[in-house]
Amino acid sequence: HRGRSNVAKVNKQTHGEKTGRRFELGIDNKPQLIFFRLQKMYTFTLDQYDVATLDSFVSGFYKNMPSKPVPVPKTPFDDLVQMCVDYMKEYPVLVGCGVAVPVILILLFIWLVRGEGEERLKKKKKKKSKENKDK
Repeated sequence: HRGRSNVAKVNKQTHGEKTGRRFELGIDNKPQLIFFRLQKMYTFTLDQYDVATLDSFVSGFYKNMPSKPVPVPKTPFDDLVQMCVDYMKEYPVLVGCGVAVPVILILLFIWLVRGEGEERLKKKKKKKSKENKDK
């Protein structure tokens, strides 16, 4: 079938999340084009998306681009790890707050519990010292 190409559109922010993570497209809204030929993939990196430029790329300009092997589908665990890494890269402040808040709460809890324990020990020592004086 010379002169024919199959084209697919994948929305990597909704239903195509797994496909986007498989090809490491990130979670931004920028369109990205990948050309597949003979078990290799070529990423279209030009800023022009007109028909003539795309036809030129598919017809032979892809040979000037670096090729990468097509990645195998990720396991569910690998997919989860990649999703977490993508979100940490995209929202570093939110991730930092999500880590900092529990740590601060734990430290505050330890400080409060420790403070109460020291007060109880002081009260017990005072009672013992009063009892010793009375005897």
